[in-house]
Amino acid sequence: MSAFERHVAQRLTAGATAYDDRSYGRPLGELIGEQLEECADLAGWGRIATAVLAERDDLEPCEREEVAAALRCAENHARQAWARLDGALAIARGAS
Repeated sequence: MSAFERHVAQRLTAGATAYDDRSYGRPLGELIGEQLEECADLAGWGRIATAVLAERDDLEPCEREEVAAALRCAENHARQAWARLDGALAIARGAS
């Protein structure tokens, strides 16, 4: 299991405890809506991190570019995921 998969499993376990394992009983549209919000959060946190990065002077140029590239990549993936999920939400709402 990758580090990402372990982290997801830990988050699912924590969420099941915090929400009394009710998430699986929620309507599909609500769950997709939660994912849409997470995509927007990922992009928003990345924009904040980009602004903070611009204020840092303790990184080498190659390090700064690596961090900036990672933040751009995350926002691009969030944007793509948001678009796909938005379409999925329309389908889920139309089917209910």
